[in-house]
Amino acid sequence: MAAVRDGEQRAASEPWLTKRELAAQLRCSTRTVERLRLPAMRVGGQNRYRLSEVEAHLRGEERRGRLVSFPGGRDEVPA
Repeated sequence: MAAVRDGEQRAASEPWLTKRELAAQLRCSTRTVERLRLPAMRVGGQNRYRLSEVEAHLRGEERRGRLVSFPGGRDEVPA
């Protein structure tokens, strides 16, 4: 039970990223972030992303055989 609370606490303290900030973290363009249709929350008319949720989503896509390609030859989710 404590592990669940720790995970929830980390998620609650994790910052929401803008599209530009997420693109910088993933080393891709903002247009690529748009095309990937990543999990986001709408705040003030703009999407905000949590890096942990995005990485989990991308890992799931990779497992389903939908390999995500990043510019520069990186075919993996950033660690």
